[in-house]
Amino acid sequence: MPTANNLGLVEDSKIQFPTKLTTGMVLEVSKLPEFRTPTAEFAYESVVLSTVAEGDFYTTSKVIIGSLKSVNPKSTGAVLRKAIELNNTLTVYINDFYNADTGRTGMSIGLFKKQ
Repeated sequence: MPTANNLGLVEDSKIQFPTKLTTGMVLEVSKLPEFRTPTAEFAYESVVLSTVAEGDFYTTSKVIIGSLKSVNPKSTGAVLRKAIELNNTLTVYINDFYNADTGRTGMSIGLFKKQ
């Protein structure tokens, strides 16, 4: 069965898109996070993390975006900014997150693996 590309309905993209974050990932982040505002092409606020070996990863998780924007000295975002300022990388963990108030699950980012 022919694909849309075989039929000439779509063109190959030359743009390298980031991979979506998933729980359980361990990333060695090498750059400051890139916060993206919603656009016509992608209607959600997102953040892109660049890693040493695996490439770029993105998420729309508000918990992760908030953690990375946080200025609390013990937050993942503040520690990451400090590590990058010192020309280092930082290993972060993508964990499961459960909000007891809403009953919703999602992802969080942290400096330690969730037990």
